[in-house]
Amino acid sequence: MSITVLTDLKTHLGITDSSQDTKLSAILAGAEALVKSWARDAGIILEKETVTEDLDGQDSTRLFLSFRPVLAVTKVYQSLVWLWDATTELAATKFRLYKPLGMLKRADGGTWLDGVQSVHVEYSAGYDPAPADLKQGIVTLAAFFAGQAGKEGKASETIGSYSYSLQDLQLSAPAVKMLLDPYVNRPVVL
Repeated sequence: MSITVLTDLKTHLGITDSSQDTKLSAILAGAEALVKSWARDAGIILEKETVTEDLDGQDSTRLFLSFRPVLAVTKVYQSLVWLWDATTELAATKFRLYKPLGMLKRADGGTWLDGVQSVHVEYSAGYDPAPADLKQGIVTLAAFFAGQAGKEGKASETIGSYSYSLQDLQLSAPAVKMLLDPYVNRPVVL
């Protein structure tokens, strides 16, 4: 599935014909894949998906999931022998989900088992639907890439009395950075 659509990029660029659709589709797909990768590296999933992970319990009352935003927890299991079935599944009343933090807290006074990957969690994470500023950030990044197409590897060029210099993405696209920062920079939770 895709967060953005080609018509958004074409509107942003003021293009009404279809002569560049193939090129623009590839650029948009690349920009979106890049942003999804940046976000995932920061622990943020941009499109809703099911996540399964095994975590160390560490005899604590709190457990932090690896990805945000957490939409819902489907199942939680605890086992020192990695047996994930009805005998090791925790009832939903035994824990509480704090969605903004991606934290599971024991609600029954217990702790998470102290063992390597002793807690198995199945949950859904991501945005559904994607926020408008995220979509705009991806489109703006794709528009920047489209404007740089064919200029790869050149820092500057002079033809007669005309010259130009290219800047890197960080300097050239502050709007992109502003739009995407909430999705690619994960706050530290202590």
